[in-house]
Amino acid sequence: MIGGGVLNLGQIFGPVAVSVIMALWIGLLIRWWAQRKSLMRLVLFMLGAGLTFNLGRDITLLVPWPIVFAYCFVRLTEIWAMRRSPQLPQLTTVAPATAGPVHV
Repeated sequence: MIGGGVLNLGQIFGPVAVSVIMALWIGLLIRWWAQRKSLMRLVLFMLGAGLTFNLGRDITLLVPWPIVFAYCFVRLTEIWAMRRSPQLPQLTTVAPATAGPVHV
């Protein structure tokens, strides 16, 4: 992975950029793992974990596009579920972004 960063971004900024990108990626996966009580967030985590191996081949933004679209779908579904919550039982666990850590 560091080699891909060196090829794409140069010898000085390549390893630094790869380190920052992977730190952000792993932080995002950890956040979804902490929210695994919601089935859709668990699916996002599993999709992200599967795409992690492809991130090592080349440092481009083409690999995480399925995650971007899946996250948009999950957010829209959660918003829809919150609007309909007075009429139907809650199907997903929706936690606000400012919520504290989740203890399982």
